[in-house]
Amino acid sequence: SYFPFDLSGESGTLESATIQLYLDNLGTVGSNADVVALIEATALAGNASDYGNCFTSLITLGTELSDLVTVSTTAGYHTFTITSDGITAIQNKIGSGTFTICLMGNNFDKRITAPSLGGDYTQIQCYYADYTGTSRDPKLTLTYAAADNSVFFGCNF
Repeated sequence: SYFPFDLSGESGTLESATIQLYLDNLGTVGSNADVVALIEATALAGNASDYGNCFTSLITLGTELSDLVTVSTTAGYHTFTITSDGITAIQNKIGSGTFTICLMGNNFDKRITAPSLGGDYTQIQCYYADYTGTSRDPKLTLTYAAADNSVFFGCNF
């Protein structure tokens, strides 16, 4: 699943960020089948060619942007803490474009392996901005660095 965030109206130096996605695990619990990752994706075209937007080549994934998150079997918001690589990727889009992420299963998709027949499987239900109301919208929270307005008086440092 892809989630684009328009950052063209933002400005400043980013200090930290989190992404919250409303998810529910409908598949196997444990064995890493319930673990997901956020991967940087390229801009979406809105058609079938978007399938590979999370790869920098046919088999090389884009940059992993967050910690891994285990999706519970109770629907609700799951918080992804953005890594330093993710902060850089977001900072590069602030004020100028759309930051796009791909939510990907850690056990099979990210490792580019197929589940065994009858074995563990990943099935994560995702909610998007077009869901009724805003109670399940994807959320990107940005924390900007405070300007250093320190005043130093004649001191020996």
